Amino acid sequence: MPTWTNPGLLEFDAVITRSSERGAGSFVAFPGDVSELFGTRGRFPVATTIDGAPYRGSLVTYGGPHLLGVLKAVQEQIGKGPGDTVHVRLELDDAPRVVALAPDVEAALAAGGVLDAFRAMS
Repeated sequence: MPTWTNPGLLEFDAVITRSSERGAGSFVAFPGDVSELFGTRGRFPVATTIDGAPYRGSLVTYGGPHLLGVLKAVQEQIGKGPGDTVHVRLELDDAPRVVALAPDVEAALAAGGVLDAFRAMS
């Protein structure tokens, strides 16, 4: 499991931007130096609120700044969308992320001998 530096709670304002990629969603750009603050340049889990709406996701990069996806459901909850400014509260999310498997899926993975490997994935 990767380890990250935990800088504590960070807050910033950002504009929701719609991706130009077909089928992609909206995001806000993280304004800080991720490698300095979190000790990584890769993807990592975060717990956030966007204008007060809670969301657990990841900061990711595609070669530029790190981005935080803003789900359509979050946009609807806060009544904002692309072009609008939002207030983001963000911190490293070190809480376990557990996927509840349907019993038949769990049984199939166990029968195939890959259940432990599946559970080890994040």
